[in-house]
Amino acid sequence: MQIETEREATTPDLEGWPTFALSTGNVRHIALDEFRKVVTDGGDEAGFYAVQTGPGGSVAPRIVDCMEYSGDLCRAFLKDYLNVEAFSWPPEYLFLVNQPCYIAASSGVVFLADGRVIADTLFPADNAVTEPRSIEDCIGGGLRADIIVEEIRQAPVLDRGLWAPLHSRWSNVYRHAISESIVQDSVFRRSGLSRSIFYAATAWPNGTRRFVMSRAHSPIMTFYPPLVLAPKAIFASKLYRHRPLGQEFLNAIEKHKACALNRSQPAAPAHRKVYVSRLGIDRRRMTNEAELAAQLSQMGFHIVAPQTMPFDEQVRIFMGARLIVGPYGSGLVNAAFAAPGAALCELRPLNAEYDAPLWDYYFLSMAATVGLQYGVYVASNKPDAIEWECDIPKVIGLIDKISREIECG
Repeated sequence: MQIETEREATTPDLEGWPTFALSTGNVRHIALDEFRKVVTDGGDEAGFYAVQTGPGGSVAPRIVDCMEYSGDLCRAFLKDYLNVEAFSWPPEYLFLVNQPCYIAASSGVVFLADGRVIADTLFPADNAVTEPRSIEDCIGGGLRADIIVEEIRQAPVLDRGLWAPLHSRWSNVYRHAISESIVQDSVFRRSGLSRSIFYAATAWPNGTRRFVMSRAHSPIMTFYPPLVLAPKAIFASKLYRHRPLGQEFLNAIEKHKACALNRSQPAAPAHRKVYVSRLGIDRRRMTNEAELAAQLSQMGFHIVAPQTMPFDEQVRIFMGARLIVGPYGSGLVNAAFAAPGAALCELRPLNAEYDAPLWDYYFLSMAATVGLQYGVYVASNKPDAIEWECDIPKVIGLIDKISREIECG
């Protein structure tokens, strides 16, 4: 099975709110030098411009045989979950809307001046939509059907400059911040456009949105209203794609690894085996995680809680790791900083509060993208469960198997 990460999706209903797809517009595809010129000089006419920044492609995962370590019910799930020949993605673009448009400061959604939502900026752009979704679901940032008209009418008007959304719909979550907002910022910088752009961001940053703002390479202006009217806008297609795939994701990861090594801080001690802890985090709580972490510590694992560490320190620690283990959660995105050939062992429940079963391919696709081997343990739990428990001997058995395969004693 090959998983397509951008499908011909049904446009979300948005409660009848009008939408506009770039594929139906007159988008001028131009080279980067010409695109930069349009950005700086304004272009000859209003409309839409695009430049390809990364090719489409596909990548095959490297999956460790791990079926025997999960129970019968979970094996049936894993048979389908791991039946992936490749993950594919379409080409990556920068788009310029060279005319007035609205930007949703907390979710990155872009509206044309007549109020139509650019459907390509609804997150996630790489999943087919199978049922109608509300304005509150798809756009967020406090916008609802009963207030959206008034918010458009009252939006602050920016009289000059080129503006970009900074936050994606879920960039308050660390893994989305890394693979969407941070990657878009990397695309702007690599394309030589950072100095020409202003970011429109929410004045109410929560979660990792503050982290995104601290890493941005263009000036940021924050806004209390959910929408602002900009004279023109620019955005990367990667801001609206859920999975960490493609060349631009790799470019951003390599750039952050280089920056972390160039900092004048003392080098972090090398730890070949790292366990990513979720202790103290209530959502999807593993009830016996403390016991598992204690046993792994005795096996030579370095126990880390990424949410308590500076970003550069996280990067340096994971760069030296050969085997990374942890429960399903945003902290595992740091495995992307490990060297190709290392391994990620994901521990996950069969069911999560809003996903039964939990089909998220995020970390499997990420491991494939950066060249990691991937093993997974799945624990049976009830649908809509808010916590779960692992079978520690089986987890240890899987970790031992992966350690032998990558020669990480």
